[in-house]
Amino acid sequence: MVDRQTLLRELDDARALLLSVLEGMVDADLGCPLPAHSWTVADLLHHITAWDEVGATTVEAMENGTRVNTYVDDVDAWNDQAVAARRGNLPETTLGDLHAVRERLRSALITASPSLWEKPCTTPKGHPVSLPEICRTWTRHDAEHAADLRAVRDRDPAAGPQTS
Repeated sequence: MVDRQTLLRELDDARALLLSVLEGMVDADLGCPLPAHSWTVADLLHHITAWDEVGATTVEAMENGTRVNTYVDDVDAWNDQAVAARRGNLPETTLGDLHAVRERLRSALITASPSLWEKPCTTPKGHPVSLPEICRTWTRHDAEHAADLRAVRDRDPAAGPQTS
């Protein structure tokens, strides 16, 4: 049996970690480039939000018994498109979307039927997708990107401005 409460707590903990790193940053930091990446902090937040939308849409489709069609073939191209679609948003919109879309994903997971937590569904490409795996994947995703944000937040101020 799946311990959904543990999975949801881990998901919440990973997001809390990401937000705690983000807390030490100001709006100007959103334009800072990520080390060894072409994205800025804002781009990374757009990326996280876009993947939360994929997760929420997938869980909602699974719960409604509709076709799960959120499988992404070319992750890099999809990431670039998803980030580009949100570029130019105001900082408050970026942060508001980050919170609202995660809440949509969380709500979909919380209200999903118990049977859905026990059985995987299949994407149109034939790939299995399950609610426990969505929780585990999104938990890892937040933790990985918290490290990216920490690298920007903790950069050496003596190095001067790091805007793109």
